[in-house]
Amino acid sequence: RELDNVFSQSLKRYGADGYLADTNESMRNGRRVLTVSVENKRRIEGVIHDESATGKTVYIEPAEVMPINNAIFNLYTDKKKEVYKVLKSLCDQIRPYADDLAVIEKVLIRLDVIRAKSRIGVTMDAQKPHLVDRPHFGFVGAYNPLLLLKNKSINKPTVPFTLELHGQNRLLVLSGPNAGGKSVTMKSVGLLQLMVQFGMLIP
Repeated sequence: RELDNVFSQSLKRYGADGYLADTNESMRNGRRVLTVSVENKRRIEGVIHDESATGKTVYIEPAEVMPINNAIFNLYTDKKKEVYKVLKSLCDQIRPYADDLAVIEKVLIRLDVIRAKSRIGVTMDAQKPHLVDRPHFGFVGAYNPLLLLKNKSINKPTVPFTLELHGQNRLLVLSGPNAGGKSVTMKSVGLLQLMVQFGMLIP
């Protein structure tokens, strides 16, 4: 409050003298400064923090607010020291339990991942896929997971697809009109395969 009062007085005084630019004040290096026309910079006692790109304006911290700003800076420095002391003390207290906390963190992450997979599975009405140990995939009534979630949020139906590749049937030609779903189907196969590899249920 003291800084605001003193700075406002400076602003009013130098503004009345016609020393300031159109914007009157600004912030530089975390401090309130006066925006002064370059031809008047020697008329104001203080520290120049910066100048405009055009060189027509300089940013001056008036001398009368400098002691207050310095006091505020010192207070912030003291605060940082106190915060560091508190954090150091807390670290000293929990350091003996560091190994246990690391184990707990891993368990919590694992549980969180399982819960997230479960929740997204329920949201998509997903199912556990049947896996076989040979080059094969067959999606029956499958959905693109991203499209399904997006459409669910706006109560819009999503069109499923059925696609199977196995044995000698290793080649597929997708044809059809623009916006017919070719790219979505291809992306869906990739996404669903990745979901399987990450141990997720698939729609």
